[in-house]
Amino acid sequence: MSTKFLAKAVAFGALTLGLGLTQAQAANCTIYFSGSPTGSIPASTTLVVIGPYTTSCTGSHTGSLTNLSNASLDARIERNVNGSWKDVGGAILSALDQPPGTYRYVIVNSRGGNGNYKLKYSHP
Repeated sequence: MSTKFLAKAVAFGALTLGLGLTQAQAANCTIYFSGSPTGSIPASTTLVVIGPYTTSCTGSHTGSLTNLSNASLDARIERNVNGSWKDVGGAILSALDQPPGTYRYVIVNSRGGNGNYKLKYSHP
């Protein structure tokens, strides 16, 4: 094994272990995805913005919602558990060390007319 390859392997191992992943999980982990879609959502509507998507490793799903209107908008990260969607991200859109599974990001406009949003997200 070359010294250069060994150095990269050690650096990768330190990076992935620093993220809370075991070496086996890191080897099976998918690339992290991120983005910042914008859009609008009618009043009294729940909109799936990202997903559903499936991860094969433990990882963090995070995001932030910018409300570009006067509507009452809320966002959440949900995981499918036995066929039902469960909120795992809380009000701050931070779901750390989540197990492999199927997830989605949703925005809820509970009242106040049409809402405009920007959602930043990152997930494995």
